[in-house]
Amino acid sequence: MEFRQLKYFILVAEEKSFIKASKKSFISPQALSKAIQNLEEEFQGPLFERKSSGVEMTSLGMILFRRSKQIIELIDLTYSELNFSDGIDKKIIHLGIPYSILDLLNLNELFEFQNLFPNYSINITEVPDKIVQSEVYYNYLDIGIVGGRSHFKHFDAHMLLKSNSLIAMHKENPFVKKKNIYLGDLRDEFFITATKDYNVYDTFIEACENCGFTPRISQMSGNIDLIKQFVQMGQGIYPCPDNRTYLMNSPDIVLREIEDAPPIFEIYLLTKNDRELSKPAASLRDYIIKITTSSDLSGWSKEKLSERLRAQI
Repeated sequence: MEFRQLKYFILVAEEKSFIKASKKSFISPQALSKAIQNLEEEFQGPLFERKSSGVEMTSLGMILFRRSKQIIELIDLTYSELNFSDGIDKKIIHLGIPYSILDLLNLNELFEFQNLFPNYSINITEVPDKIVQSEVYYNYLDIGIVGGRSHFKHFDAHMLLKSNSLIAMHKENPFVKKKNIYLGDLRDEFFITATKDYNVYDTFIEACENCGFTPRISQMSGNIDLIKQFVQMGQGIYPCPDNRTYLMNSPDIVLREIEDAPPIFEIYLLTKNDRELSKPAASLRDYIIKITTSSDLSGWSKEKLSERLRAQI
């Protein structure tokens, strides 16, 4: 049993709806149903009864709901005490990053932070965007880094990177020879996209609909190597950020610019907007923003950066 599953269970119980709970938890209804199913298997019985008006807890669900609330409150209180205590020798900062954008961040620079502050440890959780958002929202993660664009009303969001949109296509695709390509021109093509638990999927669908069409999707994957193979086999075309063209390096793949592409590929740092970060987490947040958004770090030596960050704690 995972603590996040308990929080999902509580949300479904309070909302009396899987759809409403999925929107609040930033995960798909399918993923939410799977989490509840795992709990039901562990406790060997149904937790909810589905009715026309929504879902209601069974007697087993009522027992778990009462205990879950107590467990979550204790965990949150313990987490807060540990992170704000000056007596802890080693303080852990929980950072969530999707694998799909992990390569865009310089991990050497990220872990240089630990050299500046040897008493701080960065624990990286690698999960899709929407799970990162959910984990930040429920205080399992201090900081999240996500791709695409989403609804950030529950978060303080800082843009770290922005990329232009390209289309990766097989070399035999007729659009290879076209001089200018607009997004609306591609309405009859089959697309390869990220899976629905990545924000970029929603952003891409919205961009296409704003151009007057719903994209036809042939394949979906969160694995960039598999996406590359799909493109090489001519299974469809893939919208690709211009700062990741090396991932599509193949003699069978051609990359073309989309003339009117909206900002599909953006990367944000998220923190929960009503939560006070611990001093270590706040320092890491400021450090990541500095190293990713500054075009000139020449005036920021390790000593100067360390001095500035130490002044904050």
